Amino acid sequence: MVKQNYSAESIRVLEGLEGVRKRPAMYIGSTGKEGLHHLIYEVVDNSVDEALAGHCTQIRVTLNKDGSVTVEDNGRGIPIDSHPQFKIPAVQVALTKLHAGGKFDKKSYMISGGLHGVGISVVNALAKKLIIEIKRDGKIHQQEYSRGYAKTKLTVIGKTTKDDTGTKIIFWPDEEIFSTLKFDYTVLETRFREIAFLNAGLRINLNDPEKNVKEEFFYTGGLIEFVKWVNKSKEVIHKPIYFKRDIQNIHIEISIQYNTTFRETIYGFVNTINTIEGGTHVSGFKTALTRVINDYAKKTGALKNGKSGSESFTGDDIREGLTAIISVKIPEPQFEGQTKTKLGNSEVKGYVDSVVTSSLSEFFEENPTIAKRIVSKALDAAKARLAAKKAKDLVRRKNVFSLGGLPGKLSDCSRKNADDTELYIVEGESAGGCFSGDTQVALTDGRNLSFKELIKEDNERKENFCYTIKKDGSIGIEKIESPRLTKKNVEVIRITLDNGTEIICTPDHKFMLRNGNYKESKDLTKNDSLMPLHKRISKIGGRITIEGYEMVWDPNKTWIFTHLLADEHNLKNGIYLKEQGNHKHHIDFNKLNNNPTNILRMTKEDHLILHTEHLKKTLHRKDVKEKAKKSHQTPEYKKKMSNWAKQPEVNEMLSKRAKKQWENKEYKNFMMMKHKEFYNSNEDYQEENRNRLNKEQKKYWSSLENRKRASDKVKKFFEENPDAKEYLSHVA
Repeated sequence: MVKQNYSAESIRVLEGLEGVRKRPAMYIGSTGKEGLHHLIYEVVDNSVDEALAGHCTQIRVTLNKDGSVTVEDNGRGIPIDSHPQFKIPAVQVALTKLHAGGKFDKKSYMISGGLHGVGISVVNALAKKLIIEIKRDGKIHQQEYSRGYAKTKLTVIGKTTKDDTGTKIIFWPDEEIFSTLKFDYTVLETRFREIAFLNAGLRINLNDPEKNVKEEFFYTGGLIEFVKWVNKSKEVIHKPIYFKRDIQNIHIEISIQYNTTFRETIYGFVNTINTIEGGTHVSGFKTALTRVINDYAKKTGALKNGKSGSESFTGDDIREGLTAIISVKIPEPQFEGQTKTKLGNSEVKGYVDSVVTSSLSEFFEENPTIAKRIVSKALDAAKARLAAKKAKDLVRRKNVFSLGGLPGKLSDCSRKNADDTELYIVEGESAGGCFSGDTQVALTDGRNLSFKELIKEDNERKENFCYTIKKDGSIGIEKIESPRLTKKNVEVIRITLDNGTEIICTPDHKFMLRNGNYKESKDLTKNDSLMPLHKRISKIGGRITIEGYEMVWDPNKTWIFTHLLADEHNLKNGIYLKEQGNHKHHIDFNKLNNNPTNILRMTKEDHLILHTEHLKKTLHRKDVKEKAKKSHQTPEYKKKMSNWAKQPEVNEMLSKRAKKQWENKEYKNFMMMKHKEFYNSNEDYQEENRNRLNKEQKKYWSSLENRKRASDKVKKFFEENPDAKEYLSHVA
C-alpha cells in the first residue's frame, strides 16, 4: 500500500465558480440530459421572477443551430450600474459570484423562484461561452463570459427607446462538463407549458430552427385550463373544482378534477417551480382531501354498514383517478437543494390543509351531485382494494391450520392437531358496569342522544364527542369510541338525582364524584355529590365579548368556551397546527356545534373574509333577519335611531352619503324602478299621492306672484322662439 502524505497542503480552497465546475451535479442534479436542460430552466426562471414581480410579459427561448440557447425577456433588465462593494457592474457580480442576486431582501422580488443567488452564475460557470445583452435606460449593453470568467468589459453596443427594456442571454454548454449537448424540444415544451398555465397572461415562445418547429404558450384560464389540459385525453366525471386563498403572505391556488382512470396525477408548484418530489404543500393537500371526503361520505351515509366494507377511505382510495394542480407562492420557500424538487416549509402544510378543508367542504355542500360522484369513485376503489386484500389473504392462508394469521383480536392455534385444540368464548372489554340504552349523553354538537341513538350513528360511521374530566381535574372533550350493546336481562338499579332525573344502570357501574373519586352505583348515598356538567350560552359583559356561544363550567372554578376545548383537542391530536391562525371557525357556521371536526383555525383576516363571503349563513339567515326586523319595530329602537339621526354631525354625514349615492346612475335607475313598482302596485298610495298633488297645485296657483312668474316665463319663451309660436298657431 502506497503511503500518501495528508497535510495542510492537501486542503484545497476552490475560489469563485471553480467549485461549481468541480461538482456540477450538486447544483444542477446531473451532467446528463437532466442537468443540461436545467441550465435553461435556471435562466428562464429568472425571467419568470420578473413576470411574478409584474415587469415581464414575454419570454423567447431559441435552440440555435450552433448548439447554443438564447433566452430573451422584456423585463427590467439586470442592473448594469457599479456594485458598491465589488466596484464592477452589478450584472458581472450576478454572473460571477455565487449567492449574488436581487432576491434576498424581498424589495425587488416579493415572490420568486430564485432564492440562493446561484442560478445564473452556475449557468455561466458551466458554459464554455456566454453572451449577455441588457436593454436599460435607452441603451443596449453587452458582455462576454467563458467558463465563469468575464472575457470583455460591459460595453454599450447600441441605442433603444427608454421603454424598451429586457435581458437576452446566449450560452453554449461546455462539452467538458456534459455527456450530451443535445436539447430535447419536448422536455422544454412540457416545462414552458406548465409555466404559462401557472402565470396566466405570460407569453412564452419556444423555437427550434433546426427542426423547423416553434410554439407559443399563452393561457388566460390559469389552473382551470391546466387541469383540463392534463385530462384532455381522459373521460372526466365533473367540471374542475377551483379555489384560491392568501394566508400570511402565502398565495395558495388549487384546481381538482377526477377522471375515470385508476391513476392519480398531482403536480405541486412553488413559485412556478415544479417540485417533482412534492413537499409540505402536497402533504397538506393530501391530508385535507382525505379528511374532507371521508367526513362527507360519513355524513351522507356512503360509508355505513359496509357499503365499501371499510370504516373509512384510505388516501389511495380517494386519490384514484384524481388530477390536481397545487400552486403556492411563498416569500421565503425552503427547498431541499438547488434543484428545488421538494418544499420543506413546515407551516405551509397547515395553511394548505386549512384552505382545502374549508373550500372543499363548502364546495361539496353547494355541489352535492359532484361530491357524490367523487365519493362513488372512492367507494369503487375501496371495494377493489378490500377484494384484492381478501384474495391475497386467501392465498396466504391455504388452510385453517396454516400460520397466515387471523384478523382483529383473534390469534391462530399454536397446535395443528384438531383433537388438542379448544375454542373459548369470553366476555370482552364491556365486562364492567353499563347504562340502560335510553340513558342520554350530552354531546359537544349541542344534542343529547341516548346510547341506542349513539350506536345507530356509530354504525353510520358518524363521529360523536362528549365532555370528560381529565387527569388534572379540568374539563375536556374526547371522541366516543365503540358504543355498543353489552348486556341483556341483567340486574339493574335506579339512581334518582336531586333534580328529579333518573338513571338506570347496573349495580357495579362507577360514577365520578365531585372530588374526582369513583363509587359504584350500589354504594351511592344521599350525601354523595356527582361530578356535574354545567352549561350556559354566553352573553356580552365583563370579559365576555361574544354572544350566543356555549360555555361549560370547569371544576377549576372557571367558565370556558366549548369551542376552545374542541380546539385544544385538535391541537393535541395533530389535526392542525397553532400557526394556522388564532381565530377558531365553526365550519358549518353553527356556533353551538362544537365537535372538533367542526372547528378550524384561521387568521383574523381570512376569518373575516370567509364570514363576509357567507353572510347568508350568518347575518343574512332567515331567523337572524326576522329577529332584526322585530327589534327594529320596537318603540325603543325607533326612538334611539331618531335621536341618533337628529345629531348635527350625523345629519350632515347621512346627507353627504345620500347625495353621493344618488350620483350613481345604477343606483338612481334602481330606485326609480323600485318606486315605479311600488306606485303601480299600491292603489291607496296612488290616491293619496293624487290628492296631495292636487292640494299643492291649488295652493301654488292661488298665489298671484306664482301666476305672474309663470306668465312671464311663457312670454319670454315665445319671444325667444318665434318658430314655436308659429307652429302652435298652425296646429291650432
